[in-house]
Amino acid sequence: MDARDERQATLGIGNYRARRVGDIIVLHASGDTPTPNYKSWLRRAPNKELADYELWWLPPADTSLELSTPFSVNISFRAEPDADRVRVRDAAGVHDVGVEGTAEPAAPTTTALVYLHHANQFDLRYRGKDISFTQANIAGDPLLTYDQRYFYGRQIELQDTAIGELVTVTLEERPNGDRWRMTVVLPRTWVSGYESSLVEALVIESVTRGLVEGPPAGQELELERVTQVGGHATFVVS
Repeated sequence: MDARDERQATLGIGNYRARRVGDIIVLHASGDTPTPNYKSWLRRAPNKELADYELWWLPPADTSLELSTPFSVNISFRAEPDADRVRVRDAAGVHDVGVEGTAEPAAPTTTALVYLHHANQFDLRYRGKDISFTQANIAGDPLLTYDQRYFYGRQIELQDTAIGELVTVTLEERPNGDRWRMTVVLPRTWVSGYESSLVEALVIESVTRGLVEGPPAGQELELERVTQVGGHATFVVS
């Protein structure tokens, strides 16, 4: 069993720009992390009265190399034509970021070129709590946040199936060997450019019975709760 990962995600510090393309606003965050291999991401703020988005950092396992390293991440969302600013919260406070560009649609052309990407970030709402999953950062490590808990790298089990990607984390291991897990079933989702797309997913809470007292008399894995949830999927460059 891997040693427990004691790293904690914190609010980061960055510089921000927001650009409008039609009814889409692309929010861009850039700056420098204290060491290489930080995970940086933008996410919807849980308290909408305080901010619209937040910038988060997760340090690497080894922070001994003190070398300032540039980062750049983007996220996009649909906005009303009169939306002229985005509030971004980070470690320095809440920033009002003015939106560049206009809400006028782009001039029509004879050929429309649309860049399609597989979504790599999912933001879901489950039983009053936020679940956010990013498939990989620049180092190729996945990140899942569930309320105030963070799972990173090998703490996350990934399995590609016919119904989507299964993302599994262990919520609790009990002395009797029982292991409580949460699995999120994420559908394959195409997004256009940096747009966000509405998605439906499944969250499965299960318990695998331990073998401390011998083999269980019955099925080893029990489904405690299966819930259909909604949210947004986006393509994030990091």
